[in-house]
Amino acid sequence: MHDVIAVDDSFEVRELLKVALGMQGFDVAVFPSPIQALPEIETTGTRVLITDINMPEMNGVKFAHDLREKYPNLPIIALTASLELRSLDRHDFTAALSKPCPLPELIRVVSGYIAQASPAAVAQV
Repeated sequence: MHDVIAVDDSFEVRELLKVALGMQGFDVAVFPSPIQALPEIETTGTRVLITDINMPEMNGVKFAHDLREKYPNLPIIALTASLELRSLDRHDFTAALSKPCPLPELIRVVSGYIAQASPAAVAQV
């Protein structure tokens, strides 16, 4: 099981998340789209999901909504541009952070959810 699965269509954001969270000791898997991330979530599982909102194949709102139905206790963090953040329906998101997000804040939020994660609260097979 991964500690974090991050989904963002930006290569730079994916690499930043992988390196920054990996340096904290987290097992991080990154994907460029929800469609590519979904099989990993379903087969391997994750303690926390980070997703962008504006992505070409499926947006993060639909992705979070679909996952929330299947994994009601999975922490889902939206990481998106601040203008989108204002209009974001937070029902399916546990937290929402704006880009660019200070790394200490991102690490604090992710660390908090990892510490709280119980086997019943995570996406796992």
